[in-house]
Amino acid sequence: MSAGIKQWLTACGQTYGCDRVYHYRCPDPSTRPEEPYLTYRELRALSDTPAMRGAKSVDIDGRPDNTTRTRTVKDFRVQIQVDLYNSEFGLGWLLKTATAAEKEQSIKNIFYRANLGWEDLISAEDLTTWDDERINYHHRIIVILRTTVVHTQEWTNPTIDAVEYSVEVENE
Repeated sequence: MSAGIKQWLTACGQTYGCDRVYHYRCPDPSTRPEEPYLTYRELRALSDTPAMRGAKSVDIDGRPDNTTRTRTVKDFRVQIQVDLYNSEFGLGWLLKTATAAEKEQSIKNIFYRANLGWEDLISAEDLTTWDDERINYHHRIIVILRTTVVHTQEWTNPTIDAVEYSVEVENE
């Protein structure tokens, strides 16, 4: 999921001159105090649907037919926080990024490959601070993306080739 989010932000950011995207935080923001950069993180995952489970016996890569593979699938809505630093146009740029995620086919293709889908923009805010010497531009959006989580489990049960038994008869 993280790779898809980074590709989305990189693709949109390049259109307005912001080609640095980091998960959680910039490794050393002091080295680029004037260049715009983006950070993102997954805040929480919410689900209102039950998990769907299926099981079947299959011949996997030449293994015996007694191998069972189960597959469990669950849909989630994931809240993503995206922050843009060092841009006086930050709020507008982030709103363009969210709009592109909703309607732009090239971004939808990135999401499709990463098992993601656009759901909604929750909030957009200006967190800029300033003092007498410097304006520290900081803008944030919170969005919701959809994803499907799939877990696959395999069990191989031993094959029984022969059974030995003995019968004891008691004489009365």
